[in-house]
Amino acid sequence: MQALRQAQDDIRSLTGEHNALEAQANSRVPAAATAMDHASRLNDLKSRSAERQLLSIYDDRIQTEGQLAAV
Repeated sequence: MQALRQAQDDIRSLTGEHNALEAQANSRVPAAATAMDHASRLNDLKSRSAERQLLSIYDDRIQTEGQLAAV
């Protein structure tokens, strides 16, 4: 029972972190909509890529915790 509660708590925590990062990523103005030099655009793309990779990791961890809770 304790393991189930821990897995459910982890799911809630990870989901909250995921949603916060997704909101932050979605609130940024796209690089094409602003006047940026090449280096700034490249840094923006790298930052967005890192955010998307983190979101994918959160998705995987949430799914894994869900599977653990089901067991």
